[in-house]
Amino acid sequence: QTLQSIHPDKKIVPIVSGFDPEDFEKIKQTEYSENLTLMYAGSLYSGKRDPSILFDAISQLISENKIDANRIIVDFYGDDTNLRELSQKYNIESNVNIHGRVTQQEVLHHQMNSDILLLISWMNESEKIFIPGKIYDCIGCKKPILSIGYKEGSLKDLIGKTNIGYHISDVEECKKAIYDYYTKYNKNELKYSGNEFAEEYSLRNTAK
Repeated sequence: QTLQSIHPDKKIVPIVSGFDPEDFEKIKQTEYSENLTLMYAGSLYSGKRDPSILFDAISQLISENKIDANRIIVDFYGDDTNLRELSQKYNIESNVNIHGRVTQQEVLHHQMNSDILLLISWMNESEKIFIPGKIYDCIGCKKPILSIGYKEGSLKDLIGKTNIGYHISDVEECKKAIYDYYTKYNKNELKYSGNEFAEEYSLRNTAK
């Protein structure tokens, strides 16, 4: 829109990033756990991406006996900024696994073998114009998504348009999302719900 206002006589066509379907065609789910497994891959940028809302929500749900503490796991791949301390603060250290850095191929493998894929963004109004690149890998994996970040913006709009999961910005919203996923998981009804708009982000489509 900004470019169009500057160049009203030009045709402006935005092409967003996307996922390459070939990256996922040979990766299949091979591992099955009795625990609902949430996974985050990437940097936490020295705490700017803060999982406190997630940890607080899980801790409250366990305390309220809404979820079984022995049936939920959060896996982190990447840096471990304050993760151990935060998990201890919310008394869920046994639910948080810190794996360190792995290759991109390993990330895709672990994503495919997880139940929920996590996105954690900076809680700042300036973030609302950004779409993190890893959202496209999440779409390519065809797994439900839990995005934690600023209350509005491009990422929330994308998730709403494609119906791939939840975008939340506070603890109560996070509790509702996790409880919904947990309930569906226990009923064996947890599945990817992306619609036809999700395929717009295939690089095959953007190439067209």
